[in-house]
Amino acid sequence: MSVMVVVSMWAGTLIWIYLNPPGHVSWYQFVPNITLIAAQNPQFKFNILKPFAFAYLAALVVYVFIMPQLSMFWELGAVIFVFTFAAAYFFSGIGRTALYLSMFNMFAIENQQSYDFASQANSFLFTMLALILVYALTYIARSPRQEKAFLSMISRYFRSCEFLISRLSDTAPAQSMVERMKLAYYRQELQSLPAKLAAWGGQIDKTKFSNTSDQQINDMVESLQTLSYRIEALRKVRSAPQADDLTKALRDDIREWRIIIETGFSKWSVLPEAESSGDLRRRLAARQSKLNERFAETLNSIGDKKISTEESRNFYQLLGNFQSLTQAAIVYADTAGNIDWQQWREERF
Repeated sequence: MSVMVVVSMWAGTLIWIYLNPPGHVSWYQFVPNITLIAAQNPQFKFNILKPFAFAYLAALVVYVFIMPQLSMFWELGAVIFVFTFAAAYFFSGIGRTALYLSMFNMFAIENQQSYDFASQANSFLFTMLALILVYALTYIARSPRQEKAFLSMISRYFRSCEFLISRLSDTAPAQSMVERMKLAYYRQELQSLPAKLAAWGGQIDKTKFSNTSDQQINDMVESLQTLSYRIEALRKVRSAPQADDLTKALRDDIREWRIIIETGFSKWSVLPEAESSGDLRRRLAARQSKLNERFAETLNSIGDKKISTEESRNFYQLLGNFQSLTQAAIVYADTAGNIDWQQWREERF
């Protein structure tokens, strides 16, 4: 996103210097600002040209056909009121914002009012060309089509899951500065991506994807948010002091469980529906059952050996978090299986 904004600034500057089209110095000022808005609200950027074109055209019509007929301040006030009321009453979101901006930019109200159609036509042309440039620049980050961006973020999400689960192993790399930075980055991805996916999912045109409903997308995003909570909880309890005897005895079983989950995350990072809930439930249930049996056997074999209350509590929490994460992964597989991902991956023209 940062690269996209910087490129927009330089592109606007070079267009102004070498071509000097309608808008002139505004290419340097307007384009980066609109690009910043697109970067902060990426789910809306695909639809930004249409509402702005309508809004500026409506303001240009008012400027050309209505405003030259006005002679009193109350008449001007009435026109501004009607335009503002219509924008607030009939439109919302980006459409309302575009109408407000078009009124400020196109009406050109002054104490000594004069009218210049050529100037306002240039403003309209400049705004449309600048928005087309911003739309083209959005491809630097990713395709601005909502379903493609959604798929890209799901891939990022499960790559983050895979990395964080892999760092729960006994052979994880030492905590170097680079490793700590990577952990911080992937934890941030895990925490922030579900909200971004919810925003993008709400903007997907369901008329183009008849096999997908808003409820299906919401259910899947909620399952991802639950996965984030469960992984973070497992990371915290995994770093707490554990009973050495229990840890050594169950190391192989925990490792096998981790490999199953990590493999599932790796598959989902490529195809969201790759791991079916039935297969995952069967393998994880078998592994969880074996882990519980081994835990009971280990406790019996330890006998009277001293295990502190804190260590015992931490290990029970660890097993509970394994179970919770297992259930969260199965729920995701269930919800993801209800979505026609193949239809999302099809190219549309």
